[in-house]
Amino acid sequence: MLIDDLQRKAAEVFVAGTRKASPSLRAKAMGGPAGALITAQIFAGMARSFDRSKGGDLDAVIRWDLGPAGATPDESWDLIIRDGRAHAIRSSGAEGTEPRTTVGLDRETLLELAAGILNAPQAYISGRLRMKGDVMLAQRLTTLFAVPGAAKAAPAVPRS
Repeated sequence: MLIDDLQRKAAEVFVAGTRKASPSLRAKAMGGPAGALITAQIFAGMARSFDRSKGGDLDAVIRWDLGPAGATPDESWDLIIRDGRAHAIRSSGAEGTEPRTTVGLDRETLLELAAGILNAPQAYISGRLRMKGDVMLAQRLTTLFAVPGAAKAAPAVPRS
């Protein structure tokens, strides 16, 4: 399990750095050449952090359309949950897989959700997250994946 431990530690370090980065730096990273690599790592991390005790009963495809609202997505990813496991693939839509839920957002919002900077209800209310299809499944997604480093206690704030 050394590889799992290394992947988990790398994700925690990345998330900690992302949380410290300014919004403009996060936007620049996701809009630049590293954005595609970061996006692929986020989806790979989602598949690894899938909690089968909470979602082992699911048989679903969740499509993630990345791009601005109202436009053709820049790219799409399918998160396939089946037999107690999850895996993610970049989707062209030609695979013939019909998603049960489609989530629309831009790359910066994806990064902020994955790092725990933003939560899904906030993103939805502000219009940064769009959903269609099985909305109940979309709401359940927040319980199915662990955010790296989220379980760590916040530093104590001294009282004055």
